[in-house]
Amino acid sequence: MLGLFERELRSTLPSVQYPGNTVPVKPLPVIAYIHGGGYLRGGADLYDGSFLIEQLNQGVILIVMQYRLGLFGFLAGDEVKKIGALNAGLLDQAFAFRWVREHISKFGGDPEQVTIWGKSAGADSVLQHVIAEDGETKPQLFRAAIASSPFLPTQYKYNDRNPRTLYNQVVEQTNCAFSADSLACLRKADTQALQAANMNVSMAGFYGTYMFVPVVDGKYVRQRPTEASKQGKVNGKGLYTVANAHEGDIYVNNATTPLSAGEYTSQLFPTLGSKEAAQVDRLYKDLGNPLQQENLIYGETIFICPAYFLLNAFKSTSFKGE
Repeated sequence: MLGLFERELRSTLPSVQYPGNTVPVKPLPVIAYIHGGGYLRGGADLYDGSFLIEQLNQGVILIVMQYRLGLFGFLAGDEVKKIGALNAGLLDQAFAFRWVREHISKFGGDPEQVTIWGKSAGADSVLQHVIAEDGETKPQLFRAAIASSPFLPTQYKYNDRNPRTLYNQVVEQTNCAFSADSLACLRKADTQALQAANMNVSMAGFYGTYMFVPVVDGKYVRQRPTEASKQGKVNGKGLYTVANAHEGDIYVNNATTPLSAGEYTSQLFPTLGSKEAAQVDRLYKDLGNPLQQENLIYGETIFICPAYFLLNAFKSTSFKGE
């Protein structure tokens, strides 16, 4: 699966085998893994490391991190910007990276050979850290990045209409709408009420989309990954990304009558204009039936194109597989 990136990683590994729980004499490369789940589901407890060990079968230290999900990790808006933390879930991950840099040597790891790896939303997290702080994170928290199925949904600015609408929906569903300080009210709200709002708002979205996702916060994430990639503003020295041939199929509702390519894309990207929708119709009109066109549009816009954007940012030190 890892291809060229695996061979590069293997070349850095010591030939000595280390028994049991002993700390290796020579520091080992480190992989920090971020789980997927659309920023709504999943957890570090689902990964015991065997998925990696079976592929590498070599000495490497694996870190799997937990981070806040849904509205707990990605609620946005002016109120959160003013007295809270935007992209809290990403900041959880960054905290884990900093912990690794400071402490991993005590466990036999090399803080200068850290690779961050994620799948789906975890891969999008990888993209966010790659372009974080316009590629000038200090100190650099990783040497290389692996993005498996890099899921990149529409990324709004923290106070755009969509994030503000989501914030208002959460406030209404937790009886905080008439509070003088809605964020303070949310912080005092019962966890079960927050989780109910979390699921209600998430499930009400357009099929295949996720509501609580990273935003451009102006501090950690200063611009969208597509823009930062064009400018080559990236952290790390290398990238490996892999996508599946039919990434979009499971995210498209095949139980309903398919829309035209342009109509579907307008639902997927609400700010798309009529001219762009018409262009999508022209581009996809000969690419199968309407359902197949929807599958292609979702897979290419959300998973495959983001991988190519980032490849261009790293130029000669990037690799892509399918």
